[in-house]
Amino acid sequence: MCWVNVAIIDRLRYTDAFKKCCRDVSRNAGFVPPTPETEWPFMNLSWGAYMMYCLLVVPKELYELPNNDSFFKGLLDQQAMRSFTVNKERFKFEIDPSYHLSCLRNAVSHVHFRIDQQGKLTFWDHPPRKPDKRRWEVEIEHNDLIKFLHIMADAAHRYYVDIKEGRRKPPTPT
Repeated sequence: MCWVNVAIIDRLRYTDAFKKCCRDVSRNAGFVPPTPETEWPFMNLSWGAYMMYCLLVVPKELYELPNNDSFFKGLLDQQAMRSFTVNKERFKFEIDPSYHLSCLRNAVSHVHFRIDQQGKLTFWDHPPRKPDKRRWEVEIEHNDLIKFLHIMADAAHRYYVDIKEGRRKPPTPT
């Protein structure tokens, strides 16, 4: 339930207690802020990497759902990938959302991404043992990636609540 960790931190990040911890823990680790009230920039690329792993790699049962499942329909309704620049794809997100999310999962789990000096991330996927034959590539700015991951967190939350409340069957173990 990695998505629960993400949801907890996401809610806590707006509290005074969280902000105080960001200041105190970073100071105790030896980081000197420019001013005493400066918080540690917790919502940085390392948080983004954690969110990607928790929301895209761990819940692989989501990628076994059919494209017409309510999970994918919700992502389509929210235009989840609107901030991505697609450089290479076999199918449009609107036609095959599971393809795009599977490629993104592969990119994250195999560390097929790079981050430039301005914080833009490029993700790619390729067939096994053929790194020069990219079949999918997208780009996104860090802040937009975080927004996308929040959409994914909400969708995962709905999926697991539906299982808990009996509106959906749990995935069968593979």
